[in-house]
Amino acid sequence: MGFWAWNICMAAISMVAMVAKGEVSDVVVMYDHPANLSCMGKSFDPDATQMSRYRLMWLIPNGDLVGKTSTHDRVTVFDEGKQITVKKVDDVDFGIYSCIIYNFNTQEYEIVQTSINMNGPYWGHLMAKYRTNFIVGAVAAAVMFVIMMGFCFWIGRNSSLEADEDERVKASSLWMSNQGIDNAAVELDDVQVDTKTVPVNGEEHPPVYSEIGKDLATKL
Repeated sequence: MGFWAWNICMAAISMVAMVAKGEVSDVVVMYDHPANLSCMGKSFDPDATQMSRYRLMWLIPNGDLVGKTSTHDRVTVFDEGKQITVKKVDDVDFGIYSCIIYNFNTQEYEIVQTSINMNGPYWGHLMAKYRTNFIVGAVAAAVMFVIMMGFCFWIGRNSSLEADEDERVKASSLWMSNQGIDNAAVELDDVQVDTKTVPVNGEEHPPVYSEIGKDLATKL
């Protein structure tokens, strides 16, 4: 750092503390957007013919001093130092920017201060920007929820109907089986079988089955 830059830095350190107590205009910028800052204030707005009487330096938030001939990865200085552009605003660019003005005629310093996002990050009017997308997303989510609920209800109803049908088939099969047993018993009760004949002349004859009894004995 040269002698001139060292003097500017010392002057800035001593003066910024005093000026910082005053009002500082704040520029609100979204992330990755450029920001243009001006060194022109109430007491400093010289035209091009008067700029030879002044030397301007910028003290940026990270502590670097940037002049009109300086190159910097975060900012660009133009218009003889009266304007500075922050290329893409990020967290490291938040803070106070001090334009240090040295008057060769009076050998006095003056500081014009401005700032970027002093109150923190700025996201823009997100509700207005994404309101339509939010409404569409909410409606789509509601429709999908209704469809899923209907699908679950349909699956549950079909499962219940299938279970009821299985129970009905089992009950019907059991009922048919019981009816078959009862019918067989009824048929056996209805069959009349002659087990023996009346003795003739005191002699007993072997039992003689009727024709119906013979057929039933054969089936059994």
